[in-house]
Amino acid sequence: MNRAIKIIAYLAVASLLSYLANNGDREFIQGFSSNIISLLTTILAINIPTSTLIISEINRIKEKTDIQPIATFKELKHGLIMQIAVLICLFVIQTVCGFLKNKNIIGESVVNIISDSFVIAAFIYYLEVIYDLGIALFDLITFKVKDE
Repeated sequence: MNRAIKIIAYLAVASLLSYLANNGDREFIQGFSSNIISLLTTILAINIPTSTLIISEINRIKEKTDIQPIATFKELKHGLIMQIAVLICLFVIQTVCGFLKNKNIIGESVVNIISDSFVIAAFIYYLEVIYDLGIALFDLITFKVKDE
């Protein structure tokens, strides 16, 4: 339920920002959209070793305490899968929107708003993932300091 609400909120905020961007100077959002896949792929490439570091630190803590980190590991795995799914969906949406624009099936401004909404929503999601991983990492560092 919580994830569904987040997705709806991301899309609502992203749609509003996309609408505003497409009714103003579209240059910034157009440049951002053209680089989003490579940007998010780079962020994913950074998030994988960060997640691995978190897992190794949790395993180290697990040896000293009586914790069961299975739920945490599942959440990290789910997060990585979701990041890949978001990239794939974004690629498909960008491709379909490019096709629709070229064939004039739907008005260009509508296609731009739809395409840019998904770009912005994906970026917001990745920002949340970066935030969550950063908080987890700093919590582990703090825990490690308290433990010693």
